[in-house]
Amino acid sequence: MPISKRALLPTKNEQLLYVNPLGQLYLFTSGVFLGMAGDRLRGRKNNNCLLIFFSAFLLFMFVFFPVSGGQINLVVGNTRLVLSLICVLFVFVVFLMDLKVVGWIGKFLLFLGETCYSIYLIHPLVALPLAKIFKIFLLDEKYSYLFSIVIVFVLSSLSYKFIERPSIKKAKALSVNLVSDLKY
Repeated sequence: MPISKRALLPTKNEQLLYVNPLGQLYLFTSGVFLGMAGDRLRGRKNNNCLLIFFSAFLLFMFVFFPVSGGQINLVVGNTRLVLSLICVLFVFVVFLMDLKVVGWIGKFLLFLGETCYSIYLIHPLVALPLAKIFKIFLLDEKYSYLFSIVIVFVLSSLSYKFIERPSIKKAKALSVNLVSDLKY
């Protein structure tokens, strides 16, 4: 007997649990610890073959981790913790690899790295209204996603170039001035 689409969707309580910002705190903390550990381990000679094998194993675990029930079971409870731990370990292992990415892939990854915070902030402001507009005009939902991606990338790039980068420069200059004032 097929499962109804409604049975797969989260309940209101499950949705509130998932979107609670404090529920994401452990991911932020993991990132801070990964950065601190990475700074201490950077420059060491690592065995890339072993790291590639371990990252492939983690990717396999992530893809084939058994989950039953609706989609909400992916993002709450013990399943969420296990999948999150796999992701954190995967990021750490890739971080330890001595990778030199060049060409357009390297440029695209650099773009994503520079604009990731803007993408994070802007994506719901673009994607949600566009999805509603596409639904009103009975347009295919997948085009809404594609259109949203393009608009989010453009707006994030502009935000990084004209807001974030100048703000970072001013903050660095201000902090240098404050530190030099404190020394004397």
